[in-house]
Amino acid sequence: MNTLQKYEKYFYFIILIGVVIYFPIFFNGFVWDDFPFIINNPQVHQVNLAILFGNNLFNTGPFYRPIPAVYFAVLYTLSGKAAFFYHLLQLFLHCIGTFLLFIFFCAFFSDYIAFFLALVFLVHPINIESVAYIGSTQSELYFIPGISALLLAKQEKLSNRKFYLTIFFLLLSIFTKEVGFLFLFLAIVYRALFKLGAMRKFFLYSGIIVLFYAVMRVFYGGVTYSTNNTVTIVNVPLFVRMLNRPSIIVYYLHIFFFPVNLLIWQTWVVKSISFSNFIFPLLLSSIFFGCIALTGYLLLQKRDTNHKNNKTLFKTFLFFFIWYIAGMGMLLQIVPLDMTVADRWFYFPIVGLLGMIGIMLTAWLPSFKTYKTIYLVFASIILFLLASRTFVRTFDYKDDMTLQSHDIRAGNDNYYLLNEYGTELFEANKINEGCKYIKKAASLGQDAAIMNELGDCFQEEQQYDDAISAYEKAIQLHRSYDDSPLPIYLNLAQTFILNDQPQEAISLIKNSALPQFPNNAKLLQLLSNAQAQINFNGNNFQFVGTPNSQGSQNNQTTTVNSQLYHDLSSPML
Repeated sequence: MNTLQKYEKYFYFIILIGVVIYFPIFFNGFVWDDFPFIINNPQVHQVNLAILFGNNLFNTGPFYRPIPAVYFAVLYTLSGKAAFFYHLLQLFLHCIGTFLLFIFFCAFFSDYIAFFLALVFLVHPINIESVAYIGSTQSELYFIPGISALLLAKQEKLSNRKFYLTIFFLLLSIFTKEVGFLFLFLAIVYRALFKLGAMRKFFLYSGIIVLFYAVMRVFYGGVTYSTNNTVTIVNVPLFVRMLNRPSIIVYYLHIFFFPVNLLIWQTWVVKSISFSNFIFPLLLSSIFFGCIALTGYLLLQKRDTNHKNNKTLFKTFLFFFIWYIAGMGMLLQIVPLDMTVADRWFYFPIVGLLGMIGIMLTAWLPSFKTYKTIYLVFASIILFLLASRTFVRTFDYKDDMTLQSHDIRAGNDNYYLLNEYGTELFEANKINEGCKYIKKAASLGQDAAIMNELGDCFQEEQQYDDAISAYEKAIQLHRSYDDSPLPIYLNLAQTFILNDQPQEAISLIKNSALPQFPNNAKLLQLLSNAQAQINFNGNNFQFVGTPNSQGSQNNQTTTVNSQLYHDLSSPML
């Protein structure tokens, strides 16, 4: 009987529990970055490997992730914009990853402990972002080949076929997300800790993997390294990012043990030392690592029935501690990330934490058979509480409006989230309410997107001078990362025309916009409109009764003809 047949019943239990807990996601739509990366991204609307492995939205900035690009291109080709199929496959992948993790845990723990830990991974609320948010399918896509590689690499006798299959899985994981390199690292660590041999071969092929990745990334994908300079944590020096590390560690531990406040797009930054944001988190994280050190010491001192040092438990504990530290190391802003913290990033470190808990349960819990009922009751309570929180959270991912309106209530000082929610309201024609949130966002923090949206608000309110100032500020703040300055140029040129400043519009379009976007039809249309406006002004062409943003008439006199105003009565983008 092979391993899959032996544990087949557990696989069906995992599928059943997963479907029950995450059932609401089948009725959810696309949210957040699903739109720019999938729905509005023509690069993944066809399966073209040359494009998908080359320079595209998935392979830009600091990232080279062609496998997710291929995945979404195939899925879009098959199901288009039907979110149900994306959610169905994502949940299935999460269940497969959970099952493989269960098999991996079985190598160290009893089936009961391994299954409990795997179920915690399956239903834990910190993983909801990796299951309910389609754009985060990358978590499952890198985890499945990564854990598969570890399942092979931990075998003492590794045939050539299994060795090259391990290398293939590692490549899949690495080309899905950079975290895949940690699975390569862990494979080497495991074989070194447990003295399984073939180290020279693993080091040799590790070098080949790194070289191959670098060549594909730089020479084929055209990706070197750049950061999103609109994110707060990116714009602070290394010393300030170091101040955030205790809070980051405590954040993930807090969400792991008390998953109450679950929020997206967290961009808070600790910029100064205080008791609440540095000293207290530092104390808590020191206590946590002190407890880990004490656990390791006690495991070394623990003796089995033969009165020998139990080094196997200690080595296993050390392995999972290294797993946790390696995963957390990528989250501590040594290299600045797109957000300060994100729940989906804990998809890798949580396994190290669960593994350490599993060792403690194995080492110090009395016999399972003796206290079976008590253990089952406690395990059921823990899993029920975690699963309940996850089930409730899945409803928040129904759509962007629902998700953002919920999370704003708990994080109303998050100017990125405020701006996104205001934009959603704005696009839903709730102009006044949307502008309230956008203006609040601009008062808390500014980047190109926020200032562009602020300009849209002022333009709708016909406060053209303020709109021009906002758009000009947006251009100053703009950085080439994964977006384009074209919308800002269009909106600013449009506002110049609405404010009877056609010459400024012409200068902007000719000197700044057209050199970057020489064949853009909207820019050429605006250029023609500005030149026409100059001609109308020269002939003293005027009319009364310009429609305002609500479509009613007012008595303002303007030099813009009615057809031109109809074309420009709302922001271009």
